[in-house]
Amino acid sequence: MRKQGFTLTELLIVIAIIGILAMTLLWNADAVRLRTDRANAQGHGQAVLAALNTWAQGHPGDSLEATLAAGGFGGADYSGAPATMPRPSGAVDCAGAGTLGTRAWSAAPRRVGCAMYADSSAGIEIPAVLTWAEGDDTYFLNGEKQ
Repeated sequence: MRKQGFTLTELLIVIAIIGILAMTLLWNADAVRLRTDRANAQGHGQAVLAALNTWAQGHPGDSLEATLAAGGFGGADYSGAPATMPRPSGAVDCAGAGTLGTRAWSAAPRRVGCAMYADSSAGIEIPAVLTWAEGDDTYFLNGEKQ
């Protein structure tokens, strides 16, 4: 007559299966986190860019670069940014909540960095926003993946 219960072999097989399932779940969770961080970085960049464009349209002839410098924004913090991403001089941090004119944006989600600046390479000032997810090689310029 067999006793009720599980043998040691059966228990070890169940533990191994649970371990494999847990490993798969953790692997997928990391990929989901990365996709979420990228989407958050892109969305935050678009919100900040909308505020910059609204300000620029309402203040023709005013210097965006001077406004950003005088706006109380701190210098850009590039920690966790991809090594290939440009780091323009004069860029200011936009990861925190901010207001420019009548347009405001909320703080960037955790693990998202942001820098805004006035790009004068074309001879005129164009608002520019760089965003990135910390630890990722992808970054966004004005909401566009680079």
